[in-house]
Amino acid sequence: MVDNSAAPTGAQRARFIGYGLTSAWSFMLLFVPLFGSHDTTIVVSGSMLSGAVCGLLLLLFSPKLQTVAGRKGLSFAFALGASIGTLLYAYPGFLASSVSTFGLMLSGFCFIGIVVSWFENYALLSTRGVVLLTGGSFMFAAVTCLLIAAIPVSVSSWLLAALPLASFALMPHSLVARPLCDDEEKPSPVAVHGIAENLKAAVKWRTLAGLFVTFFALGSIGSLMPVPHPPFDFGVTFLIVPLVITVFFVVSALTLRGKVDMTILYKVMLAAFAALVFLFSNSQSVPLSMVFSGFITADVLMWIMLLLIAKKSPAKPMVVFIAGWFAECAGNVSGHIVAPLFAENSTIFVAVVLMFIILAVGLMFSEGQFMLDFDIEADEKSVAVEQTPVEDSRDDIRDFCEKYGLSPRESEVCEMWLTGHGLKYIQENLFISEATVKTHVRNIYRKCDTHNRAEILALYEAGLKK
Repeated sequence: MVDNSAAPTGAQRARFIGYGLTSAWSFMLLFVPLFGSHDTTIVVSGSMLSGAVCGLLLLLFSPKLQTVAGRKGLSFAFALGASIGTLLYAYPGFLASSVSTFGLMLSGFCFIGIVVSWFENYALLSTRGVVLLTGGSFMFAAVTCLLIAAIPVSVSSWLLAALPLASFALMPHSLVARPLCDDEEKPSPVAVHGIAENLKAAVKWRTLAGLFVTFFALGSIGSLMPVPHPPFDFGVTFLIVPLVITVFFVVSALTLRGKVDMTILYKVMLAAFAALVFLFSNSQSVPLSMVFSGFITADVLMWIMLLLIAKKSPAKPMVVFIAGWFAECAGNVSGHIVAPLFAENSTIFVAVVLMFIILAVGLMFSEGQFMLDFDIEADEKSVAVEQTPVEDSRDDIRDFCEKYGLSPRESEVCEMWLTGHGLKYIQENLFISEATVKTHVRNIYRKCDTHNRAEILALYEAGLKK
C-alpha cells in the first residue's frame, strides 16, 4: 500500500491561494490609475508585450528547462525583478520618467516567469483541487486590492512592489521532492520533445482564436472605460462578485461528480463582456468594481481552462500556458489599440465586438469542448496501490491483457495502471493526452467487465492465485 504521509496537508494546499497575489498585482497595475501612467493603452501594451518576450524566451529554452515550478533560483530571480520593476514604475518619485518606463517593462517581463511557475504548480493538482484553490486565490486577490487601495500611494507603491516576492514566498517547495497530491508520483525519465512538437500538442488553434477574441473584448473595455478618479469605489461591495465566484467554485469542487461541461460559463462571461463594451462606449462614469469583476472573471475562467487543457495535453504545462498567454497578449493589446479608433462610432464598434464574440462561441466554446472530469481521478484515489516497476510484472500482465482482448495501447496503459502508476505518469511516458489515457482506462474496464481500479486489481490478483 502507498504511504500517504507525503500528501499535502490543508496548510500546504492553502499556500496555493498565493497565486491570487499575481492577479491583484496585475489588476492594480494595469487598471487602477493610482500608479505610474494613467494611459491604460500604454501600460497594458508595455507590460504585456514585455511579458510576451519573456514567454518566448522560456519557450525557446523549454526543451532544456524542465520546470520553473516551486521555490527555485530562477523563480526567485523573476520575483525579485518584478518587485524592483514595480517599485520603479509605481513610486511617485519616478512618475513620467524613463525610470518609470523601464520599471514597467522589467516588471512585465519578470512577472510572467512567476505566473508560469504557479501554473506548473497548479497543473499537478487534481481537477477538484484546481477548482477549489483557484476560487480561493481570487478572493484573496480581491481582499489584497482592497487593502492596497486603502492606504496612501507613497506606501501602497511599496506594498504593490512586495506582491511578487510575497507570491514567491507562498509557493510550495520543489514539486519533485514533495508531491502535491495523492495521485502524483516522481516522474520517470521521459524523452525530451522539441518546441514544435510541444506547441502542436499544447493548444488547438481555434482555442487560441477564441482566447484572442475574449481578451480583445476585455481590452476594448479597458480602453473605452472612462478614466476613474479618486476616491475609488473600493468598499464592501467591491467584494461581492469575487465572493460569489469563490462560493461557486468551492461548492462545485466539493459537490460535483462525474463530468461537468464548463462551456456555459464561458458563454455567460462573453455575453457579459458584450454588455460591458456597450455600457462603456455610452457612459461617462463606470464603477471600478465593475471593471474588477470583469477582469477577475476572465482571469479565473482562463486560468482554469488552460489548466484543464494542460492536464489533458501531453505537452509541458509551461508550453500550454505560454501559448495561451500569447493569445491573451495579442487580444488585449489589440483591443486597447483598436477600440479608440472607433470612439466616435461606438455603435459600429459594438456591433463588430458582438460579431467577434459570437465567432468565439463557435470556435472555442462549443458544448463538450471543456469538460471537468472527476470520475477517473476519484477512482485513481479510491484505492492505494504500491508502485512497482512495470518490468517486474510484465509477463503476468501481458497474459492478463491477452485473456481479455486488450489492444496493444490498452495493454501498455493497463501495465502502468495495475502497477500503481497514475494518469500523469502514463500521459508523460506514452506522450498522449490525459483524455486519451482516460478513454483507454474506460475501455479496459469495459472489456474486463469491471467498474473501477479496485475491481480490476481484484480480478488481476485472482488470476495470479489461480
